[in-house]
Amino acid sequence: MVKTYTAFTSQIDNPEAAAKEIREQLDPEKNMLKNTVGIAAFFDEYAENGIYKAVAAALPFDMVGTSSTVTGARGQTGEYSLAVMMLTSDDVSFVSRSIATENKSPKEITAALEKIYGEFLAQDKPKVVFSYMAPQAYFSGDDFMDATDKITQELLLFGSLSWNTDGVSEKNFVAFNDNVSPYLMSFIAVYGNFEPHFKATTSLDMNALIKEAAIISSAEGPVLKAVNNIPAFDYLQKIGLVGANAKDLTQLCAVPAIIIYENGRRVARAVVQTVPGDPKSLLVTGNTPIGAKISFALMDADKTLRSAVEATQQFEREKIKNSLNYSCAVRSWSLGTKFLAECEAFSSYHERLGKTGISANYMLCYSGGEICPVPDANGKLVNCLHSYTLISCVFD
Repeated sequence: MVKTYTAFTSQIDNPEAAAKEIREQLDPEKNMLKNTVGIAAFFDEYAENGIYKAVAAALPFDMVGTSSTVTGARGQTGEYSLAVMMLTSDDVSFVSRSIATENKSPKEITAALEKIYGEFLAQDKPKVVFSYMAPQAYFSGDDFMDATDKITQELLLFGSLSWNTDGVSEKNFVAFNDNVSPYLMSFIAVYGNFEPHFKATTSLDMNALIKEAAIISSAEGPVLKAVNNIPAFDYLQKIGLVGANAKDLTQLCAVPAIIIYENGRRVARAVVQTVPGDPKSLLVTGNTPIGAKISFALMDADKTLRSAVEATQQFEREKIKNSLNYSCAVRSWSLGTKFLAECEAFSSYHERLGKTGISANYMLCYSGGEICPVPDANGKLVNCLHSYTLISCVFD
């Protein structure tokens, strides 16, 4: 059995105060059992100003995590905040690993993954592997899923691609202990008396397209270069998704790109930014295969909020106390001036459950791509990279 404890701080200017708040809320001296690990989410400035490192150094266990936009835990919500979930157990164990990806080819990253997965499986089959990475042009979330499937189908992955408020790739931080970098992948394998339950919900209708589907005529992995033989950025301007005089893709993430494969399968992916040094090409959160079709859809604010409310209401009905949750950053943006509403739905659930004497140790963070297993046609759980979803790993 895993026990969870959560901590939350908005001390963005004072490392000592932030570390003190987190330690006092987690109270590791009192609450730590035989095996312990932590998962963090933080506003990107915490990685730049030393706050995250101070918190990690103050905690007596390994920690992984990512930068986020808004975070929520303990019934609290904040744009400029840091949250930590402490997992601790006597009969569940944790093994943490990381990969430095800077200046490495996809082949080298895949080889490093194969080594780590081999170490995980040599110990036993993990119940889940919490997994974190940043969106990168040279190794996408889809590349990560594909590499994992080729190496082994014995591991279930749950986690997130890092994100930040500015949507700038250099600020998409991944954490491993006191190291934070856009060029990290971090992992925690979980073993023992633990049966995680996974939930994924979306409000996006991938069949309700706002533009006729066009052909991807040039691409390289997650770099979309041309559509209908038109440079990708110019194509977005042609169909009116980007202004005629625009030079960047500010907030275009809020318009989901729908990739339609030749077999009819559809996946939603976010268009993140133009590619540095190649302003006509676009970085997408997943791969964009040549010959596939691409179109766009719209997020519905009411449906998005309703899906979060319904998820927390289910948690309340089932008396779920412990959960780790990641929501696509675009779900927050789609709510406009009510961009905190999804976190507030979790806060309300925390308050309602608390009135029954039950503490809801949840953490909610925002993501640039959600990693969560889903059932295939035969009911077998398979790893999947999502976009525009709310995913949950339930520990109860």
